[in-house]
Formats: sequence, C-alpha cells, structure tokens
Amino acid sequence: SRISVVEGQLLEAEYVRRQLHNQVQELRGNVRVFCRVRPLQEETGDASVAYVDEASMKLTAPSTNNGTLTTEMKDWSFSFDKVFHEKSTQGDVFDEVSQ
Repeated sequence: SRISVVEGQLLEAEYVRRQLHNQVQELRGNVRVFCRVRPLQEETGDASVAYVDEASMKLTAPSTNNGTLTTEMKDWSFSFDKVFHEKSTQGDVFDEVSQ
C-alpha cells in the first residue's frame, strides 16, 4: 500500500540523515572547544583581551612568573574552535553548540 511505501522511504531517509550527520561530526571533530569571554573586572588592572579572529584570542596580563619578584606584562595566545566575545548572548553560544 501507499502508506508502506512512504514509511519505507521515511526510514531510508532517516538512515541517510544519520550517516550524513555522523560524517559531518567526524569532519568537524567529535570534540570542539569554545571560549566565552566575560567582561574584565576592574580589579584585573591592566589585563586586556584582543580578538585575533573568530577562533583565536590574545590575553595580556601582569605576570610574576619570570623568575623574579617583579611583575611584568605578558601575552598569552589561545586558539579554539570558536571564541565568543563578551557581548555574545547565550543564544549565540547555543546556536553554535547545537550545530
């Protein structure tokens, strides 16, 4: 009957959809790492965040990890699958994560 044919087509289409979804996940990578930057607090002093592109950022902050007791400014660069800036909404994050 016509219903049986349509149900068979639906099952076949669902199977193809699952295979394509799994293939996309493998190509994208099964583990994705995101960074969401909160606004810097006033007590962070001279610290700053620079967005290199949508997947990279640079943090500049005081560091005492220089072998002395003096503080110097140091840059740290980070790469992620996606960086959300401080004005990003929860909806922006959800839209990206749910893909």
